[in-house]
Amino acid sequence: ARSPSAAARNGPQARGRMTDADHALPPDLEEALRTAEELRLVTRGRRSGRHHTISLWFAYEPGLVWLRTDLRRGSPPDWYRNLLEDPRCGIELGDLRIEGRMEAVADSEAALKHAVSLLRAKYGAEWISDWYVDFGRQPVKIRVPAPAKSATS
Repeated sequence: ARSPSAAARNGPQARGRMTDADHALPPDLEEALRTAEELRLVTRGRRSGRHHTISLWFAYEPGLVWLRTDLRRGSPPDWYRNLLEDPRCGIELGDLRIEGRMEAVADSEAALKHAVSLLRAKYGAEWISDWYVDFGRQPVKIRVPAPAKSATS
């Protein structure tokens, strides 16, 4: 008997390029990302290997979730150090869950200003002040599936 080809062994990704439709964000998840006050970020502990979950404020734009962390206080928070070790994460919104992956930002200062502007639009300037862009704060960009394109686009 012939052994299966690499494409058959490795699943659909090996058979050809994945399309946007293969990884489209379902409408209920997109709505949750647009409207939820907080998300639960699930990372893998860099030492223990166990799941580590924390609730965080966030901003969403199609295909990206933005977080902000503070690197000024000694050591960064565990969730951020976990993402540096393993950029894969889960994002939970109520009973819904989506997988994400932290990506590096090319221009940290510009990315932080962008993230803060999204946070300010979501939560209001009374909650997201100018100190959100102080030196030592770090934007965290997490790639998630983009929303499904509508039939009219």
